[in-house]
Amino acid sequence: MEVTVIVCDVCKRREVPAKRYTLSCDDGREVVFDRCTDDAGALEALLPNKQAAAPEASTSKQGEPVPPPAKPQVRTPDAKEAKKTKRRRGTARFATLDEIEAMKKKDA
Repeated sequence: MEVTVIVCDVCKRREVPAKRYTLSCDDGREVVFDRCTDDAGALEALLPNKQAAAPEASTSKQGEPVPPPAKPQVRTPDAKEAKKTKRRRGTARFATLDEIEAMKKKDA
């Protein structure tokens, strides 16, 4: 039986759970860090939050911070538009051919 224990690279405490972080570059270089929650602050600051899964990097090639992409504005309909777009539910409207012809004559 084999047991693997991940220990923080900084504090080396076995009783504290640690996470494995992998940093890689486009040219193929890769570095692996094992850090506990106390020592992982700098690495966690580089990662986006789980809710905001933004794949873009936070800095440009010149080292300047890149602003986050603007969220699209969601336009809420005003009262008039909301009234126009409401659908009646539950009652289907049926009309005979004679009723349809009468409605056409009435509109004309």
